[in-house]
Amino acid sequence: MNPATILIVSVPHTGTQFTLQLLRGKRPRTMHYWRMGANKARRLAGKYRMVIPLRHPLKVALTWKARGHHSLDMLAALWPSIIKGMDPYEPCYLPLDVPDREDYLAAMNAKFGLNVSTDWARKGHEPHGGVELTEQEQAAVLVQMDELSGFFGRFYHD
Repeated sequence: MNPATILIVSVPHTGTQFTLQLLRGKRPRTMHYWRMGANKARRLAGKYRMVIPLRHPLKVALTWKARGHHSLDMLAALWPSIIKGMDPYEPCYLPLDVPDREDYLAAMNAKFGLNVSTDWARKGHEPHGGVELTEQEQAAVLVQMDELSGFFGRFYHD
């Protein structure tokens, strides 16, 4: 494993830019999982230390919709793909919107031998200009969270 590089594997709008800024100077390399495919992602995952930023799936879905350049169906396909593809490599997960996020940051620091900190100030593009998820869209995201509760339940308890 290459100790000099930290691979940021992310679903778009989950905190990639925040994590890049957090790790600035620590040689992070970003990899957009959805652009490269599972096979290449798995090859790289075995070579580099890996962090995966997370945001609550409802928040991510709202951002996707507000930006208007990604379909929610694509997002629905990405979550199980990244979870099944990357979770076996034991990445550090960094959920940015949970009360105990400092604990996740401390775990990442310990695992990677880092000493990074943050004030958790937003670096993204909210508000969403009045865009909202329909009840049907919210229900679809919540059903998927239920289906992946073994994963999302580790971070989100709602």
